Amino acid sequence: MPKYFVHNGYSGWSYGTPSDPKLISASDAAKLMKQAGLTADQVSQIVPPAQYAESGDALFAATKCNRFLFFGDLTDCVDVDSGKVDAPMHVKWVGGGT
Repeated sequence: MPKYFVHNGYSGWSYGTPSDPKLISASDAAKLMKQAGLTADQVSQIVPPAQYAESGDALFAATKCNRFLFFGDLTDCVDVDSGKVDAPMHVKWVGGGT
């Protein structure tokens, strides 16, 4: 079943593959998409990656130093750490978000 993942780049040996993904909730993904102006189609594609932040941005910090959003299967990712995909990470929204 497809889920939302944030990540900070791609595996050097396999361009186009999200690396070291972190699971996030659908509601947090919706907020990221809205704030970044991303569409469902954009986040469902591996290439080009759906970038919602630059290094150092508030959204980058809120998502524990990640900048790309991906909606897909975990099997599409590499360097998976089960501790980062078993439960959605908490996004630290700035300005009163949850």
